[in-house]
This record gives sequence, C-alpha cells and structure tokens, in this order.
Amino acid sequence: MSPQPLSGKGSVALAVDDDKLIRQLISAVLETAGYTVFTADTRDKALHQLGTIKPTLLLLDVELGKDNGYEVCRTVRRLFPDLDPVIVFVTSRRTKDDVKAALEAGGHYFIVKPFSPEGLLDAISKGVIARHRQARQTP
Repeated sequence: MSPQPLSGKGSVALAVDDDKLIRQLISAVLETAGYTVFTADTRDKALHQLGTIKPTLLLLDVELGKDNGYEVCRTVRRLFPDLDPVIVFVTSRRTKDDVKAALEAGGHYFIVKPFSPEGLLDAISKGVIARHRQARQTP
C-alpha cells in the first residue's frame, strides 16, 4: 500500500499544462483528494500564481507550448527559493533521459500521459516520498 498524497485542508496544488483537458482532469482528481487546485497554461501565468498561492504540489508538463517544463522548474527553484512544493512532471515523454532531466531540474517524480486518476495520485505519493528522502539527506 502506497502512502497517501498530501491532502486535506491547507493543501494547494498548481497544475501547469497547455492542454485544457489535462488541466481539467488533474483538477478533478486532486479536488476529490482534498486539494485546492489552481491551473495555468503558460510559464508566465504559473510564475504569476506562484507569487501568491504557495502550493504544496506543483504538476508541470514538460512541453508547454513555446516553453520547456524543465526550464520552468529551474526558474521556480531560482525565483522562489523558500517555496518547496512536491514537483511532479506530467508528460508524454518516457525515456530514461527525460526522467533524468526532470530530476536534475528539481522535480521529485515523473508520470507519463495518458494516466489514470489512481496513477496520478500514486505518482504524487511517490513524489512526496522522494521529497521527504531528499530533505533528510540535505544537511
């Protein structure tokens, strides 16, 4: 049995994807799990929201139209150093190099589209575990 993802009152998620249907699916799944969900379809909209909502979970598409989710992740880490959300990349890419790039950019986990609601929640749980392990290893 996998650990439960962060949920309940006070848990805020930001889903960044240029596909409206994916944003709607993520929102529905996370709202059912107890999150307050915000969405953005571009890098600029996501960065604007991050200045005010302070999410505990950030879901990032790798291919955001003209932007790259890995670069967005690095920008988030640079511009918001005190913000430490669980970052899960959501993408259709599936190579080992893509997974490596996600982790090197500052992500905690990686889920491939298409995904089921259960698969998304499981990926978030694994992201929570990865962030927890990372925090314990950082002096």
